[in-house]
Amino acid sequence: MRLQKTDLARQMLGSPRRDLPAGHRMLLITVDGRRDLRQLRELARNMGLDASVVEDLYGRGLIAPMEADLQAQQEAHRAAERERAHREALARQQAATQQARQLARAKLYAMDLVARMLVGQDGELRALARHIDSEDGLQLWIEAAAQQIRERSSDERAERFKARVQEEMGLALA
Repeated sequence: MRLQKTDLARQMLGSPRRDLPAGHRMLLITVDGRRDLRQLRELARNMGLDASVVEDLYGRGLIAPMEADLQAQQEAHRAAERERAHREALARQQAATQQARQLARAKLYAMDLVARMLVGQDGELRALARHIDSEDGLQLWIEAAAQQIRERSSDERAERFKARVQEEMGLALA
């Protein structure tokens, strides 16, 4: 990042007062917005000064980054933030898509199993399945399906239905 004199430095250099040691003043005179921090430190050493003189001038508010460099740095930061936000949004979208796929697979698996267990008596459950749009909704549907299996067959068969769906799809059923 290139450094430039501040208004305070210009005032100080324009006045006859000697608020700065001669070496500091000479280095400050050379600050022109074309050199970066590393180059100014090297120049200070070549002038017989300690490289920390540059930090001293900066600390006193006599030199500052070039406005264009600050703007470029801020724009780079904003671009990095936009990229990070884009990656996070993409990751959320991918996770939502994956979750929707898993829900659809679980729903189809459970509907196929119900069709096999209730042979021809699953019309009402198929109609209800069209409205499933969340894992909670699927779990409620599975409970309703298990209840119909219980009523038309047995408790054992209903529990087997729930266990198979849980085993196959990894759902945490209550």
